[in-house]
Amino acid sequence: MAIKHSLRILLIAVIGCTLLGKSNLPPADPLEQIRVFTRGQEFDYLTWSLEALMLKKRQAAMGTHIFLSEAQQRQIVFEYLELTDEINHSRAEIERIFSDPALNDPQQQAAPLLDRLNAMQDVQEQLAPLSESILQQQVSATLAEMGLALGGQPIPPVLYHVTALPRALIISPRSVIRQDANISLNANIRLEEMMALEQDIETGLNVSALVVTVGGVGTYPPMVRSTTHLPTLLDIIAHEWTHNYLTLRPLGLLYDYTPELRTINETTA
Repeated sequence: MAIKHSLRILLIAVIGCTLLGKSNLPPADPLEQIRVFTRGQEFDYLTWSLEALMLKKRQAAMGTHIFLSEAQQRQIVFEYLELTDEINHSRAEIERIFSDPALNDPQQQAAPLLDRLNAMQDVQEQLAPLSESILQQQVSATLAEMGLALGGQPIPPVLYHVTALPRALIISPRSVIRQDANISLNANIRLEEMMALEQDIETGLNVSALVVTVGGVGTYPPMVRSTTHLPTLLDIIAHEWTHNYLTLRPLGLLYDYTPELRTINETTA
């Protein structure tokens, strides 16, 4: 537990120092020129990481998954995935109702679906921590079998949290296929805001700008997008843990040093 606690503090400190370092760059720096347009929409990684770590601490303290049989663990994970699928379908149906111009009172039409959605989300909030703990344990066991653990414990420990992911603003030259900057934006940024931001940056800085979605983010614990496909979920958990693993090594520390090192890092993960 002492090692786990120390690593968490170290990773949080690295994130914090990175953010503080960026805030002191001179205005002429290319990244700061881009951030003139994005500051009001940038994702707050430090706050998210601290809150997620507290959540994981509470999950570990409960330790409910340890006392479940393999069959019970499988049942909980699949119940969570099936419930997530139902929630996604309900949200899509509610959006369809509210976007139908032929309906005079979409709120009344959607009321039963909204009630059911709220009930399902309450159940999902109860299942999510247990499902995450189970998959963390299973991925950890697989990493130990592969020899990527110390005394049976992967370093850093396998953690993840399903959440709404920030969007990635990718900046590149107009004439070269190259990523010059990747800035994380708030998850709830609207489509019209994304389009306006892209246009403002392209016009103001004479670059190419595109806001895209991501599957996961290598914070600690990693941010993982919601999915109902178990193999995809496991792939993302393992991929993002690998980024955490490499962060404690030169390849991870030099992730943004050159485009080639970034490609090697992603290929390794």
